Amino acid sequence: MNDVELSTFVDHLRTERDQKSEDPYFVPVQNH
Repeated sequence: MNDVELSTFVDHLRTERDQKSEDPYFVPVQNH
């Protein structure tokens, strides 16, 4: 996996996390 793929993957995870954080019932898991 090169840097571009890695940054794209991280952006994808960040986007999913941001979308979930908008859900009032979503509780972020710290130790995962």
